[in-house]
Amino acid sequence: MGMDKCFNIAGPCFPDEHYMLPALERLPGIMRIVEQRGYFVLPAQLVGYLDALGLEEGWMAVFDEDMAKSWDEKIYNRDISLSGKTLHIVGL
Repeated sequence: MGMDKCFNIAGPCFPDEHYMLPALERLPGIMRIVEQRGYFVLPAQLVGYLDALGLEEGWMAVFDEDMAKSWDEKIYNRDISLSGKTLHIVGL
């Protein structure tokens, strides 16, 4: 018998083990924030998670569902340093 599903807020999520919530439903307007490059608040929140977990680096995926954009416009990889942490931001 497998484990019951649970919410995971501290690491990678696996659909067969964790409840998955669609990010765009939870964060309406997130694409506007990303387009305005206002997502710096989100890396600051990630720094708080990293501190709580005792980690020096973390990842954040930013999904762009604009069908008018090509994959070349949507995909990017940026590393930033914030509060002594390395944040890897990946656009998809």
